[in-house]
Amino acid sequence: MAQQQGLPKTAQKVNLIAIQSLNSYVDGATTLEKGGTYPFSSYESGLMDIEFVMSFRKTGTKSANPTTSRRKVELQVPPPTMDPKRVTPHVQRQVVKLLRMADLPVPLLDYDEEGEEAAEAQRQMTDPNRQGGISEAYMGNQVLRQQQSSRKTAWDRSRDRFHARLNWKKYDQIYKQALHDAQAHQMTKDMIRNNPRARRLLLSKILSNIQFTDNVIPLERLVAYRRLLRLIDENFDELSIEDFGKYWEELSIVITEARPYNTSSSAMKKRRRRNLETGYSFTIHHDDSVTVTVPVDFQNDELVQELQRNVGDFYQWTLQDNSVESIFE
Repeated sequence: MAQQQGLPKTAQKVNLIAIQSLNSYVDGATTLEKGGTYPFSSYESGLMDIEFVMSFRKTGTKSANPTTSRRKVELQVPPPTMDPKRVTPHVQRQVVKLLRMADLPVPLLDYDEEGEEAAEAQRQMTDPNRQGGISEAYMGNQVLRQQQSSRKTAWDRSRDRFHARLNWKKYDQIYKQALHDAQAHQMTKDMIRNNPRARRLLLSKILSNIQFTDNVIPLERLVAYRRLLRLIDENFDELSIEDFGKYWEELSIVITEARPYNTSSSAMKKRRRRNLETGYSFTIHHDDSVTVTVPVDFQNDELVQELQRNVGDFYQWTLQDNSVESIFE
C-alpha cells in the first residue's frame, strides 16, 4: 500500500498546489455554511480537481524500489442550493475520499453525546418560542436520567452510548448481504476464469474501454492492444479480474505517448530510486468511475503493480458505504 516518501521538487510543487486547492475548498465550504456569498461560482462543472503525486514502496526484496505516480480526485463542491446544515457532512465525505486515495489516515469524528444532550436541554429551556414553560414531562425525564446515570459507572454509560449509536437495521442488512455475497462467491468462484468463452468476453469488454491520445500512432496502438490483452490474461488472478469484474468492465484506460526518457530496466530502476514520476496517473471521478493513464511504452511489471495498487485503494474507498463503520449513526 502507498506510503508518503521524500519527493523531488517538481512533485513537491504539485502537492503544494493540491494542499492550497484543498484549503480553498474547505474555506469556501465554511463560508457557505455561515451563509456568505457562494464561493464556488468559478467551478461551472461543480467539481474541483485535486491532483497530487504519491510515492510507493514495497519491502522484502532488493528490487522493491519506490515508484511514483500521480493521482487525481474530483471533489464535488456544495451546490448553492444546499442546506447549510448539510454542507459539513458533504465536505467531510469528500475529504475522506481524498484522504483514502492519498493513503493518509482518516481521523475519527469526535461525538460528545452528553454534550449534545446538555446543549439541547439548554436550547429547550431558553427557547423564547416555547409555550407553557418547562413541561412536567421534561422535568420528569431529567430526574429519571439523573437517577439512572448516578447508578451507572463511566464504563456503563460509554457502553450505552455505543449501543445507542448502532443502526441495528443497517447492521442486519449488511450482515445478510455479506452472507449472501459469500455464498454467491463460493458458488460462482472461477466460473469466468475457467470458462474460455466467458473469459474472452470479459477481456474484450476491458479492452473496449481503451482510448488513445492523438499523438499515439496506429502501429503503437495495435501493439498496445496486443500487449494489454496478453498482460491482463496472464495476470488474471493477480489483478483480481473476476472478483472485481464490475470495476474492470467500467475502467477507462487512456494510453498516452511514449515517455521522453530512457525506459530500460536499469534506467527505470535509477529513476525509481530518485522517486521520479513514471508516467502513470490514476483518477477517481465524482461518480466513482475510474480512469488510469498509461504510457504506451509501459513495462509489464510496473503496470501490473500500478493496477494492483489502484484496485486495492479504490476498493477500500467504495467499501466504506457498507463497512462496519457505516452502522454507527
